[in-house]
Amino acid sequence: MLSRPVLPPPHIRLSWLVPLLAAVTALVLLPYATPQGRTLLAGAALFDATLTTALLVWAASPRQERHWPRALLLGLRGGLVLALCVPLVRDWWGLGVAVLVAGAALGLRGLRRPLPEGFAELDDVERAEASLARALPSPRMARLLSYDALLWPHLWRRPALPEGQHFGTQRGSSVPGTVTLLLFYTALESLPVHFVLAPHSPTAAALHLAANALGAGWLLAYTRALARRP
Repeated sequence: MLSRPVLPPPHIRLSWLVPLLAAVTALVLLPYATPQGRTLLAGAALFDATLTTALLVWAASPRQERHWPRALLLGLRGGLVLALCVPLVRDWWGLGVAVLVAGAALGLRGLRRPLPEGFAELDDVERAEASLARALPSPRMARLLSYDALLWPHLWRRPALPEGQHFGTQRGSSVPGTVTLLLFYTALESLPVHFVLAPHSPTAAALHLAANALGAGWLLAYTRALARRP
């Protein structure tokens, strides 16, 4: 027998469903509204994506999960979803200021929390992850940011290899050749596309070239990190 898919709890579904419904409703109705009506409609959608979402999720959440930082984070996420979908909302500078202030307040509150036990015995990657996890809503986000932040210094550090042979990182492996090939293909693709885009949109050409340069730098840093941390 086929098992039924396990749905997330109601408060988790509401946290995404209400902002998306508000954004879709605003996008459908905005072309038919007057200039004043567009402002009112965008404001109502923003209200639903932030305050209404936070209140509904608060009411549907178990009592032990009702915390004001979580409600504030839901409001920030709803405002971000609406700002990405509705261009009119992005023009409201007050919303951006409110997001920055609330995000800074949440981050500072998290950094005041005590460090976990055994923090001194952790290595540098684990210490960075444990420090960031106090100020970020998701442990996965803390892990990704800490890994990438500690990846880039390998570009200018000389790898200090431990004793012993490690698969895929020492001499004789295919990693250096693979990286060289990927960098060659990146240059082969990015430079012609840059010159094709430049006459039509210098901004798009510059962004495309910067993204490729950033990817090439990340790949080099990752390769050197593999050699230092097998």
